[in-house]
Amino acid sequence: MRGRVRTWPREQLLLRAGLLLAAALGLLAGRLGGGSTPTWLLVAAGLTALTAACWPDSLAVLVLLGELAVPWLGSRATATSAWVLLGTAALLGVHLAALAATQGPPTARIDHALLWRWAARGLMLWSTAVPAWLLARLAGSPARRLATDGQAAPYAGLAGLVVIAVAAFWLFGRFSTVRRPGRARS
Repeated sequence: MRGRVRTWPREQLLLRAGLLLAAALGLLAGRLGGGSTPTWLLVAAGLTALTAACWPDSLAVLVLLGELAVPWLGSRATATSAWVLLGTAALLGVHLAALAATQGPPTARIDHALLWRWAARGLMLWSTAVPAWLLARLAGSPARRLATDGQAAPYAGLAGLVVIAVAAFWLFGRFSTVRRPGRARS
């Protein structure tokens, strides 16, 4: 008796390939951002990424996210590097690709509207990293002393994050529902 070959739809293959690509970008961003990444961690993260791509509903995704965060934990200089934005996008990409891949059985097709909705949410979440990164750069720069000895910087950053959160909730409410043809929006 011949065994059945498991075939995944194109969307599943793309999500799992996206998970692998995001993991590779996360490791690359950590290295370019000034963090130290030992060789054993690169090998472990590669094997964990392959495991997470095959089984996105397993704990391998959580372990992979931890492995991708290790290079950023070692050095204070990495927080102000511009590569931290790519690292943030990579962490979010791994999470969202695994989440979208587990929306049904592995052989199920995934609705394109759902994928676009998750991509929009991911972009909005990533956009909160930009003011946090700018705040970290401001806090570590000589301009910090100009803002009343640095007292205004945390409040300005918090205000920026609140504005982004309010805008994100407004956009979620406005664009997160899937419109079906022939139905009026209430």
